[in-house]
Amino acid sequence: MKYYIIFFVILIFSGCTEFVDDQIRQPDGKELTLIYGFISPEEEQIKVSVSETRSIFDENLGFESGIEDNLIIKDAVVTIGNEDDTEIELIYDDALRRYVISSNLFAIEPGKRYTLSVLVEGKEFTATCTVPTEKVEEINTSLGFRIDEFGERRQNLRVQFTDITGTNNFYIVGAQYKPVGLPDEVFANSFFDLQRFATDITGDGFPVISNGLVFFNADDGLEVVTKVAHVDELIHGTLKANFINSRRSDDGDPFFRPIIPPSNIIGEDGYGVFAGFRLTEKQEELRL
Repeated sequence: MKYYIIFFVILIFSGCTEFVDDQIRQPDGKELTLIYGFISPEEEQIKVSVSETRSIFDENLGFESGIEDNLIIKDAVVTIGNEDDTEIELIYDDALRRYVISSNLFAIEPGKRYTLSVLVEGKEFTATCTVPTEKVEEINTSLGFRIDEFGERRQNLRVQFTDITGTNNFYIVGAQYKPVGLPDEVFANSFFDLQRFATDITGDGFPVISNGLVFFNADDGLEVVTKVAHVDELIHGTLKANFINSRRSDDGDPFFRPIIPPSNIIGEDGYGVFAGFRLTEKQEELRL
C-alpha cells in the first residue's frame, strides 16, 4: 500500500476547522481524479481544476510548482448548476489550466446552493455546496514590530476583524504590500505562517487577529492590500493541509506522513472539494 498526497495550489489572494489528519491508502498504481472548485460572489470567474494524483513515493514532485501539466485532465465535461436547475458548461482555459466561465454568465449568490458535475472518461463526479451568506464587514490593519521565533525584531502587519456571529466560522487571511509609489510588479506577500488560517475559537463575535511579517522597509510607507476570506470549513482544511504538507516535505523529516485534505466529491475514485467563500478586501497606505 502507498500513501497518496493531494496537492493543489489555489490563490484566493492573487500575487493566497481542524484539518483532517487521516491517511488515505490506495493500492499501488491506482489513480484518483482530483476536482477542486472554490466559488464566490466576489470572484469575476468560476474556476474548476480537474487532474490526477500521483504517489508521493514515485518521485519528488515539488509543491511550489503546483499541478504538473501532464496530470491535468483537459477533456472533461464540467457543468455547474443552481437552485433553479439552470446549468452552464465551463470551458477549459489553457493559460489558467482550469475550466472557467465568467460570473457575468452565471451568477454566484450568497446563501445559495450550487451543484457541480464532472464527466471524465465515462465516470461522473458530483458535489454540492452552499455559499456562505455573510462576509467580514471591516478589516483593521496596522504596522508595527514583533519578536520572531529566533528572537529577532521584525516588521509586522497586524490584521484584525470581528468574527461573524451565530455560526462556527473559518477564515483565510492574506496581504500584499509594496513601497509607496513603486509599480504593482513589486508587490510581495506578507508571511502569516499558520496564522493565515484563522477561526472563531476565541468566542462567537470576538475579534480575530492574525500577524504577518513584512520584509520591505516600511519607514516611508507601504501600500497594502489585505484580504480576508470567510470560507467553508472544507476550503480551510484543504489549504491548511497543503500548507503544512509543503513545509514539512521541505524540512526533510523522515517520519513525515502527509496530511490528506478533506473531500466532498461523490464518485468512484474521485477526490477534492467544491465549496464557497466570501471575500473582503481593503487597500490602503500604512506607515510605522
